[in-house]
Amino acid sequence: MPNLTLPLDPDVYDWVAAQAAENNQTKEAFAESLIEAWYRQQSSRSEQVLRHFREDLITGLDPDDPNSIYQGILDTTWEALVDDDRRTQVQDALLNADGTVYLTGQGSSLSVAYWLGQYLSSKGVETYVDTTDLVDVSVIGPSDTLVGISQSGETSSVVNTAEAADDVGVMVAVCEPGSSLVGTADVHVPVVPIGDPQDEGSIDRHVDEYAVKSLYAQLTTLHTVLEMGGAPSKSALQSRFADLSSWVSQQFSETGGLTNESDFAQVASEIQEDSDVPAIRPAGDAGQGGAQIAPIVASLGAGHAYGYEMALKLTELLHVNAAHEDVGSIKDRLLNVLYQNRGYLLTIIPPSEDPEVKQRRLDYLDGNSHSINNMLATERRYPRPFRLVMLAFGELTEEEASLRGKGAWGRAGTIQVSPDLSGGVDSISSAPLPTQDLFVYAALHLYVLALLEASEERADEQPIDETYRDN
Repeated sequence: MPNLTLPLDPDVYDWVAAQAAENNQTKEAFAESLIEAWYRQQSSRSEQVLRHFREDLITGLDPDDPNSIYQGILDTTWEALVDDDRRTQVQDALLNADGTVYLTGQGSSLSVAYWLGQYLSSKGVETYVDTTDLVDVSVIGPSDTLVGISQSGETSSVVNTAEAADDVGVMVAVCEPGSSLVGTADVHVPVVPIGDPQDEGSIDRHVDEYAVKSLYAQLTTLHTVLEMGGAPSKSALQSRFADLSSWVSQQFSETGGLTNESDFAQVASEIQEDSDVPAIRPAGDAGQGGAQIAPIVASLGAGHAYGYEMALKLTELLHVNAAHEDVGSIKDRLLNVLYQNRGYLLTIIPPSEDPEVKQRRLDYLDGNSHSINNMLATERRYPRPFRLVMLAFGELTEEEASLRGKGAWGRAGTIQVSPDLSGGVDSISSAPLPTQDLFVYAALHLYVLALLEASEERADEQPIDETYRDN
Protein backbone atom coordinates (compact mmCIF):
# COMPACT_ATOMS: atom_id res chain seq x y z
CA MET A 1 0.00 0.00 0.00
CA PRO A 2 1.48 3.40 -0.93
CA ASN A 3 2.42 5.85 1.80
CA LEU A 4 2.26 9.63 1.89
CA THR A 5 4.78 11.45 4.07
CA LEU A 6 3.78 14.95 5.08
CA PRO A 7 6.01 17.35 7.05
CA LEU A 8 3.66 19.36 9.31
CA ASP A 9 3.94 22.68 11.08
CA PRO A 10 4.22 21.96 14.86
CA ASP A 11 0.92 23.75 15.58
CA VAL A 12 -0.86 21.70 12.94
CA TYR A 13 0.71 18.50 14.27
CA ASP A 14 -0.46 19.31 17.80
CA TRP A 15 -3.99 20.00 16.54
CA VAL A 16 -4.09 16.71 14.62
CA ALA A 17 -2.83 14.86 17.69
CA ALA A 18 -5.45 16.48 19.94
CA GLN A 19 -8.32 15.82 17.50
CA ALA A 20 -7.20 12.23 17.00
CA ALA A 21 -7.12 11.64 20.78
CA GLU A 22 -10.57 13.20 21.17
CA ASN A 23 -11.95 10.85 18.50
CA ASN A 24 -10.11 7.78 19.82
CA GLN A 25 -8.10 7.50 16.61
CA THR A 26 -4.46 7.31 15.77
CA LYS A 27 -2.96 10.45 14.27
CA GLU A 28 -2.48 8.59 11.00
CA ALA A 29 -6.13 7.49 10.85
CA PHE A 30 -7.42 10.97 11.65
CA ALA A 31 -5.20 12.59 9.00
CA GLU A 32 -6.37 9.98 6.49
CA SER A 33 -10.01 10.75 7.28
CA LEU A 34 -9.43 14.48 6.72
CA ILE A 35 -7.80 13.98 3.33
CA GLU A 36 -10.40 11.47 2.19
CA ALA A 37 -13.26 13.75 3.30
CA TRP A 38 -11.73 16.60 1.32
CA TYR A 39 -11.32 14.36 -1.72
CA ARG A 40 -14.92 13.19 -1.54
CA GLN A 41 -16.14 16.77 -1.15
CA GLN A 42 -14.19 17.86 -4.24
CA SER A 43 -15.52 14.92 -6.23
CA SER A 44 -19.06 15.66 -5.10
CA ARG A 45 -18.73 19.30 -6.12
CA SER A 46 -17.35 18.28 -9.51
CA GLU A 47 -20.36 16.01 -10.08
CA GLN A 48 -22.69 18.81 -8.98
CA VAL A 49 -21.13 21.32 -11.38
CA LEU A 50 -21.45 18.84 -14.23
CA ARG A 51 -25.09 18.08 -13.42
CA HIS A 52 -26.10 21.74 -13.09
CA PHE A 53 -24.19 22.77 -16.20
CA ARG A 54 -26.00 20.05 -18.15
CA GLU A 55 -29.36 21.12 -16.69
CA ASP A 56 -28.82 24.74 -17.67
CA LEU A 57 -28.17 23.77 -21.27
CA ILE A 58 -31.11 21.40 -21.57
CA THR A 59 -33.84 23.17 -19.58
CA GLY A 60 -32.57 26.74 -19.90
CA LEU A 61 -32.77 26.68 -23.70
CA ASP A 62 -36.10 24.81 -23.94
CA PRO A 63 -38.80 27.44 -24.57
CA ASP A 64 -41.47 25.13 -23.15
CA ASP A 65 -39.70 24.78 -19.80
CA PRO A 66 -41.14 27.15 -17.15
CA ASN A 67 -37.58 27.96 -15.96
CA SER A 68 -36.24 28.67 -19.44
CA ILE A 69 -34.64 31.90 -20.63
CA TYR A 70 -37.45 32.40 -23.14
CA GLN A 71 -40.15 32.17 -20.45
CA GLY A 72 -38.12 34.36 -18.12
CA ILE A 73 -37.86 37.13 -20.71
CA LEU A 74 -41.56 36.95 -21.52
CA ASP A 75 -42.49 37.06 -17.82
CA THR A 76 -40.13 39.84 -16.70
CA THR A 77 -38.58 42.08 -19.38
CA TRP A 78 -40.33 41.62 -22.72
CA GLU A 79 -42.62 44.63 -22.49
CA ALA A 80 -39.72 46.90 -21.57
CA LEU A 81 -37.55 45.58 -24.41
CA VAL A 82 -40.17 46.16 -27.11
CA ASP A 83 -41.04 49.65 -25.89
CA ASP A 84 -40.43 52.00 -28.83
CA ASP A 85 -38.89 54.79 -26.75
CA ARG A 86 -36.46 52.48 -25.00
CA ARG A 87 -35.36 50.80 -28.22
CA THR A 88 -34.78 54.20 -29.82
CA GLN A 89 -32.72 55.32 -26.82
CA VAL A 90 -30.56 52.21 -26.86
CA GLN A 91 -30.02 52.25 -30.60
CA ASP A 92 -29.12 55.94 -30.61
CA ALA A 93 -26.64 55.46 -27.76
CA LEU A 94 -24.92 52.48 -29.36
CA LEU A 95 -25.35 52.65 -33.13
CA ASN A 96 -25.33 56.42 -33.53
CA ALA A 97 -22.64 57.29 -30.99
CA ASP A 98 -20.64 60.42 -31.88
CA GLY A 99 -17.46 59.16 -30.22
CA THR A 100 -16.15 55.83 -28.97
CA VAL A 101 -18.35 53.22 -27.33
CA TYR A 102 -16.49 51.75 -24.34
CA LEU A 103 -17.76 48.36 -23.15
CA THR A 104 -16.84 46.56 -19.95
CA GLY A 105 -17.87 43.75 -17.63
CA GLN A 106 -16.48 40.76 -15.76
CA GLY A 107 -16.63 37.05 -16.51
CA SER A 108 -19.28 36.04 -19.04
CA SER A 109 -20.64 39.58 -19.00
CA LEU A 110 -17.30 40.57 -20.53
CA SER A 111 -17.89 37.86 -23.16
CA VAL A 112 -21.12 39.65 -24.02
CA ALA A 113 -19.25 42.98 -24.07
CA TYR A 114 -16.77 41.56 -26.60
CA TRP A 115 -19.64 40.20 -28.68
CA LEU A 116 -21.51 43.52 -28.64
CA GLY A 117 -18.31 45.40 -29.41
CA GLN A 118 -17.69 43.22 -32.48
CA TYR A 119 -21.26 43.81 -33.67
CA LEU A 120 -21.00 47.58 -33.26
CA SER A 121 -17.62 47.60 -35.03
CA SER A 122 -19.22 45.80 -37.99
CA LYS A 123 -21.67 48.73 -38.17
CA GLY A 124 -18.86 51.28 -38.33
CA VAL A 125 -18.89 52.27 -34.65
CA GLU A 126 -15.55 52.87 -32.93
CA THR A 127 -15.36 50.61 -29.88
CA TYR A 128 -13.06 49.67 -27.02
CA VAL A 129 -13.67 46.56 -24.91
CA ASP A 130 -11.80 45.45 -21.79
CA THR A 131 -12.12 44.48 -18.16
CA THR A 132 -13.02 47.25 -15.73
CA ASP A 133 -9.44 47.32 -14.41
CA LEU A 134 -8.15 48.35 -17.84
CA VAL A 135 -10.82 50.87 -18.81
CA ASP A 136 -9.31 54.32 -18.25
CA VAL A 137 -12.32 56.50 -17.42
CA SER A 138 -10.17 59.66 -17.62
CA VAL A 139 -10.13 59.40 -21.42
CA ILE A 140 -13.91 58.96 -21.74
CA GLY A 141 -15.41 62.27 -22.83
CA PRO A 142 -18.79 63.92 -23.51
CA SER A 143 -19.04 62.47 -27.02
CA ASP A 144 -18.40 58.90 -25.82
CA THR A 145 -20.67 56.13 -24.56
CA LEU A 146 -19.86 53.74 -21.71
CA VAL A 147 -21.65 50.39 -21.58
CA GLY A 148 -21.47 48.50 -18.28
CA ILE A 149 -22.69 44.90 -18.39
CA SER A 150 -23.41 43.02 -15.17
CA GLN A 151 -26.11 40.39 -14.76
CA SER A 152 -26.85 41.36 -11.16
CA GLY A 153 -26.01 45.04 -11.61
CA GLU A 154 -24.06 44.80 -8.36
CA THR A 155 -20.58 43.83 -9.61
CA SER A 156 -18.56 46.36 -7.66
CA SER A 157 -15.87 46.96 -10.28
CA VAL A 158 -18.47 47.66 -12.98
CA VAL A 159 -20.51 49.95 -10.70
CA ASN A 160 -17.36 51.79 -9.58
CA THR A 161 -16.24 52.32 -13.18
CA ALA A 162 -19.64 53.72 -14.11
CA GLU A 163 -19.66 56.05 -11.10
CA ALA A 164 -16.13 57.27 -11.88
CA ALA A 165 -16.91 58.16 -15.51
CA ASP A 166 -17.95 61.74 -14.70
CA ASP A 167 -17.56 63.16 -18.23
CA VAL A 168 -19.18 60.35 -20.21
CA GLY A 169 -21.78 61.47 -22.71
CA VAL A 170 -24.14 58.49 -22.29
CA MET A 171 -23.99 55.74 -19.70
CA VAL A 172 -25.74 52.50 -20.73
CA ALA A 173 -26.39 49.80 -18.12
CA VAL A 174 -27.19 46.24 -19.21
CA CYS A 175 -28.28 44.64 -15.96
CA GLU A 176 -31.07 43.55 -13.65
CA PRO A 177 -33.77 46.14 -12.85
CA GLY A 178 -33.49 47.94 -9.53
CA SER A 179 -29.76 47.33 -9.16
CA SER A 180 -27.00 49.77 -8.24
CA LEU A 181 -25.75 49.97 -11.83
CA VAL A 182 -29.15 51.25 -12.99
CA GLY A 183 -28.66 54.26 -10.73
CA THR A 184 -25.61 55.32 -12.74
CA ALA A 185 -27.26 54.99 -16.13
CA ASP A 186 -28.84 57.33 -18.67
CA VAL A 187 -30.15 54.32 -20.58
CA HIS A 188 -31.08 50.97 -19.01
CA VAL A 189 -31.34 47.66 -20.87
CA PRO A 190 -33.12 45.30 -18.42
CA VAL A 191 -32.11 41.64 -18.25
CA VAL A 192 -33.95 38.76 -16.61
CA PRO A 193 -33.53 38.97 -12.80
CA ILE A 194 -31.41 36.24 -11.29
CA GLY A 195 -33.65 35.49 -8.34
CA ASP A 196 -32.55 33.19 -5.54
CA PRO A 197 -29.94 30.68 -6.80
CA GLN A 198 -31.30 28.18 -4.24
CA ASP A 199 -34.85 28.50 -5.58
CA GLU A 200 -35.70 25.64 -7.94
CA GLY A 201 -38.09 27.96 -9.77
CA SER A 202 -35.55 30.73 -10.34
CA ILE A 203 -34.84 31.43 -13.99
CA ASP A 204 -31.14 31.81 -13.33
CA ARG A 205 -30.39 29.48 -10.44
CA HIS A 206 -26.75 28.34 -10.55
CA VAL A 207 -25.92 31.50 -12.49
CA ASP A 208 -23.39 32.60 -9.88
CA GLU A 209 -21.35 29.44 -10.47
CA TYR A 210 -21.02 29.34 -14.22
CA ALA A 211 -23.08 32.14 -15.82
CA VAL A 212 -24.55 30.00 -18.59
CA LYS A 213 -28.18 31.07 -18.51
CA SER A 214 -27.28 34.70 -17.89
CA LEU A 215 -25.13 34.82 -21.04
CA TYR A 216 -28.00 33.62 -23.24
CA ALA A 217 -30.38 35.99 -21.47
CA GLN A 218 -28.08 38.98 -22.03
CA LEU A 219 -27.51 38.06 -25.68
CA THR A 220 -31.21 37.64 -26.36
CA THR A 221 -31.99 40.90 -24.57
CA LEU A 222 -29.56 42.81 -26.79
CA HIS A 223 -30.72 40.96 -29.92
CA THR A 224 -34.23 42.15 -29.15
CA VAL A 225 -33.62 45.76 -28.19
CA LEU A 226 -31.24 46.32 -31.14
CA GLU A 227 -33.60 44.49 -33.53
CA MET A 228 -30.80 42.32 -34.86
CA GLY A 229 -33.26 39.72 -36.11
CA GLY A 230 -35.80 42.27 -37.32
CA ALA A 231 -38.73 43.74 -35.40
CA PRO A 232 -39.16 42.00 -32.01
CA SER A 233 -41.50 39.03 -32.23
CA LYS A 234 -42.45 36.50 -29.57
CA SER A 235 -43.08 33.84 -32.18
CA ALA A 236 -39.67 34.39 -33.82
CA LEU A 237 -37.98 34.24 -30.42
CA GLN A 238 -39.84 31.07 -29.49
CA SER A 239 -38.95 29.46 -32.83
CA ARG A 240 -35.29 30.38 -32.42
CA PHE A 241 -35.06 28.74 -28.99
CA ALA A 242 -37.09 25.73 -30.18
CA ASP A 243 -34.57 25.08 -32.97
CA LEU A 244 -31.68 25.50 -30.56
CA SER A 245 -33.25 23.29 -27.89
CA SER A 246 -34.00 20.55 -30.43
CA TRP A 247 -30.40 20.48 -31.66
CA VAL A 248 -28.94 20.54 -28.13
CA SER A 249 -31.26 17.71 -27.03
CA GLN A 250 -30.08 15.57 -29.95
CA GLN A 251 -26.57 15.62 -28.49
CA PHE A 252 -27.70 13.80 -25.35
CA SER A 253 -28.55 10.16 -24.69
CA GLU A 254 -31.52 8.96 -22.67
CA THR A 255 -29.24 8.42 -19.67
CA GLY A 256 -28.38 12.12 -19.56
CA GLY A 257 -24.83 12.28 -20.90
CA LEU A 258 -23.71 13.21 -24.39
CA THR A 259 -24.23 10.46 -26.95
CA ASN A 260 -21.18 8.58 -28.19
CA GLU A 261 -22.16 9.66 -31.72
CA SER A 262 -21.94 13.34 -30.81
CA ASP A 263 -18.95 15.11 -32.37
CA PHE A 264 -18.39 16.78 -29.01
CA ALA A 265 -18.07 13.48 -27.15
CA GLN A 266 -15.85 12.00 -29.85
CA VAL A 267 -13.41 14.90 -29.75
CA ALA A 268 -13.36 14.83 -25.94
CA SER A 269 -12.64 11.10 -26.06
CA GLU A 270 -9.79 11.65 -28.50
CA ILE A 271 -8.27 14.28 -26.23
CA GLN A 272 -8.72 12.09 -23.17
CA GLU A 273 -7.18 9.04 -24.77
CA ASP A 274 -4.15 10.79 -26.23
CA SER A 275 -1.50 8.54 -24.75
CA ASP A 276 1.35 11.03 -24.91
CA VAL A 277 -0.04 13.85 -22.79
CA PRO A 278 -3.70 13.61 -21.70
CA ALA A 279 -5.49 16.92 -22.17
CA ILE A 280 -7.92 16.55 -19.32
CA ARG A 281 -6.90 15.91 -15.75
CA PRO A 282 -8.60 16.25 -12.37
CA ALA A 283 -7.02 18.77 -10.04
CA GLY A 284 -4.01 17.33 -8.27
CA ASP A 285 -3.56 14.50 -10.76
CA ALA A 286 -0.20 15.62 -12.15
CA GLY A 287 2.27 12.84 -12.57
CA GLN A 288 -0.24 10.08 -13.38
CA GLY A 289 0.06 9.49 -17.12
CA GLY A 290 1.73 12.75 -18.12
CA ALA A 291 1.47 16.47 -17.59
CA GLN A 292 -1.66 18.42 -18.38
CA ILE A 293 -1.93 20.28 -21.67
CA ALA A 294 -4.25 23.20 -22.22
CA PRO A 295 -5.98 24.67 -25.25
CA ILE A 296 -4.93 27.75 -27.15
CA VAL A 297 -8.19 29.19 -28.49
CA ALA A 298 -7.47 30.86 -31.83
CA SER A 299 -9.91 33.34 -33.32
CA LEU A 300 -10.18 36.18 -35.80
CA GLY A 301 -12.43 39.24 -36.05
CA ALA A 302 -15.96 38.51 -34.87
CA GLY A 303 -14.73 35.17 -33.55
CA HIS A 304 -12.85 36.90 -30.71
CA ALA A 305 -16.05 37.21 -28.69
CA TYR A 306 -16.64 33.48 -28.98
CA GLY A 307 -12.99 32.68 -28.28
CA TYR A 308 -13.00 34.70 -25.06
CA GLU A 309 -16.03 32.83 -23.71
CA MET A 310 -14.55 29.46 -24.65
CA ALA A 311 -11.25 30.19 -22.88
CA LEU A 312 -13.13 31.56 -19.88
CA LYS A 313 -15.34 28.50 -19.42
CA LEU A 314 -12.47 26.06 -19.96
CA THR A 315 -10.48 27.86 -17.27
CA GLU A 316 -13.38 28.25 -14.81
CA LEU A 317 -14.79 24.74 -15.04
CA LEU A 318 -11.85 22.55 -16.03
CA HIS A 319 -9.12 24.49 -14.23
CA VAL A 320 -6.82 24.42 -17.26
CA ASN A 321 -4.70 27.35 -18.36
CA ALA A 322 -6.65 28.14 -21.51
CA ALA A 323 -5.23 30.96 -23.62
CA HIS A 324 -7.20 33.09 -26.08
CA GLU A 325 -5.13 34.46 -28.95
CA ASP A 326 -5.48 36.11 -32.33
CA VAL A 327 -4.39 33.51 -34.87
CA GLY A 328 -1.72 35.91 -36.15
CA SER A 329 0.11 35.91 -32.83
CA ILE A 330 0.37 32.14 -32.52
CA LYS A 331 3.05 31.67 -35.15
CA ASP A 332 5.17 34.39 -33.58
CA ARG A 333 4.85 33.36 -29.94
CA LEU A 334 3.18 30.02 -29.32
CA LEU A 335 3.94 27.64 -32.15
CA ASN A 336 6.59 25.74 -30.18
CA VAL A 337 4.05 25.11 -27.44
CA LEU A 338 1.86 23.32 -29.98
CA TYR A 339 4.61 21.34 -31.70
CA GLN A 340 6.13 20.23 -28.41
CA ASN A 341 2.81 18.74 -27.31
CA ARG A 342 2.34 21.19 -24.46
CA GLY A 343 -0.92 22.52 -25.83
CA TYR A 344 -3.52 22.04 -28.54
CA LEU A 345 -5.09 24.53 -30.93
CA LEU A 346 -8.84 25.06 -30.74
CA THR A 347 -10.15 27.14 -33.63
CA ILE A 348 -13.70 28.48 -33.96
CA ILE A 349 -15.01 29.26 -37.45
CA PRO A 350 -18.27 31.22 -37.10
CA PRO A 351 -20.98 30.89 -39.76
CA SER A 352 -21.47 33.68 -42.28
CA GLU A 353 -22.58 34.35 -45.86
CA ASP A 354 -21.17 37.88 -45.91
CA PRO A 355 -18.58 37.94 -48.78
CA GLU A 356 -16.07 40.03 -46.80
CA VAL A 357 -16.38 37.84 -43.72
CA LYS A 358 -16.04 34.70 -45.84
CA GLN A 359 -12.87 36.06 -47.43
CA ARG A 360 -11.36 36.83 -44.04
CA ARG A 361 -12.27 33.33 -42.95
CA LEU A 362 -10.53 31.87 -45.99
CA ASP A 363 -7.42 33.92 -45.22
CA TYR A 364 -7.59 32.72 -41.63
CA LEU A 365 -7.69 29.10 -42.78
CA ASP A 366 -5.35 29.15 -45.77
CA GLY A 367 -4.44 32.62 -46.96
CA ASN A 368 -1.16 33.84 -45.48
CA SER A 369 1.89 32.86 -43.47
CA HIS A 370 -0.10 32.97 -40.23
CA SER A 371 -2.99 30.84 -41.46
CA ILE A 372 -3.90 27.56 -39.78
CA ASN A 373 -2.98 25.55 -42.87
CA ASN A 374 0.41 27.23 -43.17
CA MET A 375 1.21 26.44 -39.55
CA LEU A 376 0.26 22.81 -40.07
CA ALA A 377 2.19 22.52 -43.34
CA THR A 378 5.44 24.15 -42.20
CA GLU A 379 8.30 21.66 -42.30
CA ARG A 380 9.81 21.34 -38.85
CA ARG A 381 12.00 19.07 -36.82
CA TYR A 382 9.04 17.87 -34.80
CA PRO A 383 7.95 14.25 -35.36
CA ARG A 384 4.19 14.83 -35.64
CA PRO A 385 1.66 17.55 -36.50
CA PHE A 386 0.27 19.50 -33.60
CA ARG A 387 -3.10 18.81 -32.05
CA LEU A 388 -5.96 20.67 -33.73
CA VAL A 389 -9.66 20.88 -32.82
CA MET A 390 -11.81 22.70 -35.37
CA LEU A 391 -15.33 23.88 -34.53
CA ALA A 392 -17.10 24.55 -37.86
CA PHE A 393 -20.67 25.53 -38.70
CA GLY A 394 -22.70 24.37 -41.69
CA GLU A 395 -21.29 22.29 -44.51
CA LEU A 396 -17.51 22.20 -44.52
CA THR A 397 -15.88 24.40 -47.13
CA GLU A 398 -13.07 23.01 -49.27
CA GLU A 399 -10.54 24.78 -47.04
CA GLU A 400 -12.10 23.44 -43.84
CA ALA A 401 -12.27 19.91 -45.23
CA SER A 402 -8.61 20.05 -46.24
CA LEU A 403 -7.63 20.96 -42.66
CA ARG A 404 -9.68 18.21 -41.11
CA GLY A 405 -7.15 15.45 -41.61
CA LYS A 406 -3.97 17.44 -41.00
CA GLY A 407 -3.95 17.78 -37.23
CA ALA A 408 -2.66 15.05 -34.93
CA TRP A 409 -6.22 13.91 -34.18
CA GLY A 410 -7.23 13.89 -37.85
CA ARG A 411 -10.93 13.81 -38.68
CA ALA A 412 -11.74 13.11 -35.03
CA GLY A 413 -10.60 16.65 -34.22
CA THR A 414 -13.49 18.25 -36.13
CA ILE A 415 -16.84 19.27 -34.66
CA GLN A 416 -19.37 20.09 -37.36
CA VAL A 417 -22.53 21.95 -36.34
CA SER A 418 -25.22 21.59 -39.01
CA PRO A 419 -28.62 21.94 -37.29
CA ASP A 420 -32.00 21.69 -38.94
CA LEU A 421 -33.68 25.10 -38.77
CA SER A 422 -37.32 26.09 -39.16
CA GLY A 423 -38.79 28.95 -41.16
CA GLY A 424 -37.32 27.90 -44.49
CA VAL A 425 -33.73 28.60 -43.42
CA ASP A 426 -31.41 26.31 -45.38
CA SER A 427 -28.33 26.44 -43.16
CA ILE A 428 -26.85 28.04 -40.09
CA SER A 429 -24.75 30.27 -42.37
CA SER A 430 -27.86 31.89 -43.84
CA ALA A 431 -29.72 32.15 -40.53
CA PRO A 432 -30.36 35.53 -38.84
CA LEU A 433 -27.53 36.77 -36.63
CA PRO A 434 -29.33 36.02 -33.32
CA THR A 435 -29.76 32.38 -34.37
CA GLN A 436 -26.10 32.10 -35.34
CA ASP A 437 -24.97 33.62 -32.04
CA LEU A 438 -27.05 31.27 -29.91
CA PHE A 439 -25.87 28.18 -31.79
CA VAL A 440 -22.21 29.19 -31.61
CA TYR A 441 -22.35 29.78 -27.86
CA ALA A 442 -24.30 26.56 -27.32
CA ALA A 443 -21.63 24.67 -29.28
CA LEU A 444 -18.90 26.21 -27.13
CA HIS A 445 -20.70 25.17 -23.95
CA LEU A 446 -21.35 21.65 -25.25
CA TYR A 447 -17.63 21.31 -25.95
CA VAL A 448 -16.82 22.30 -22.37
CA LEU A 449 -19.50 19.91 -21.11
CA ALA A 450 -17.98 17.06 -23.15
CA LEU A 451 -14.59 17.68 -21.55
CA LEU A 452 -16.20 17.83 -18.11
CA GLU A 453 -17.83 14.45 -18.70
CA ALA A 454 -14.57 12.95 -19.93
CA SER A 455 -12.77 14.39 -16.92
CA GLU A 456 -15.35 12.98 -14.52
CA GLU A 457 -15.09 9.54 -16.09
CA ARG A 458 -11.32 9.59 -15.71
CA ALA A 459 -11.57 10.78 -12.10
CA ASP A 460 -13.81 7.82 -11.29
CA GLU A 461 -11.08 5.48 -12.53
CA GLN A 462 -8.37 6.97 -10.28
CA PRO A 463 -7.87 5.28 -6.89
CA ILE A 464 -6.92 7.38 -3.89
CA ASP A 465 -4.14 6.53 -1.50
CA GLU A 466 -5.42 4.60 1.48
CA THR A 467 -2.51 4.93 3.87
CA TYR A 468 -1.13 8.21 5.19
CA ARG A 469 1.72 8.79 7.59
CA ASP A 470 2.75 11.99 9.36
CA ASN A 471 6.37 12.98 9.87
